[in-house]
Amino acid sequence: MRHRAAITRQLRSAKAHIKSLLLYHGIKIPAEHDNPNWTKAFINWLKEVKWCSITGKLCLESKLRVYEFIHTEYLQLANELRAHCRKHHKKDYYLLKSIPGIGGYLAAALLPNLGILGVLVTR
Repeated sequence: MRHRAAITRQLRSAKAHIKSLLLYHGIKIPAEHDNPNWTKAFINWLKEVKWCSITGKLCLESKLRVYEFIHTEYLQLANELRAHCRKHHKKDYYLLKSIPGIGGYLAAALLPNLGILGVLVTR
């Protein structure tokens, strides 16, 4: 969980670097893309931005490669955490997921913090 939190911080940092590069070059993000959740459409828009200089384009391409790598790692870690919980803590994991508002990742995050694995399921 700590490693995923570190990856999450790196992902936020990569996004901030890309946004600051755009701001530095005076490129405005369209309103439909200006939110914390980056869609595939936004990534495609970033890849199609017209640049006045080749250096700006090369810099953005590099930053996008870093972002995509970190994003892939972020998704992979979440999948591995959920799979581990489904395999080793199945009853408690699904019991937590049955609570409205608690999904797979949050259930996986709660399990080690509860400190009472195996006690959640009432007999």
